[in-house]
Amino acid sequence: MVDELLGAELIDQVRFTPATEYAFRHPLIRAVAYESQLKSDRDELHRRVAAAIESRDRAAADENAALIAEHLEAAG
Repeated sequence: MVDELLGAELIDQVRFTPATEYAFRHPLIRAVAYESQLKSDRDELHRRVAAAIESRDRAAADENAALIAEHLEAAG
């Protein structure tokens, strides 16, 4: 699946190590992918991401507060 997205030039690999990371090539592609998800699924994903960021490194909670808040706000 990732190879197909790379081949179609919808995403780019932006980091190779220590963990592979991909990004949408254009903001409009990201917006279409985001909006095509069911709102309930998006909300749940935002809640899970916020919880994962918070639990991953409790000592860095203050540093990640804005990111956590952004996901919780997006979750409703």
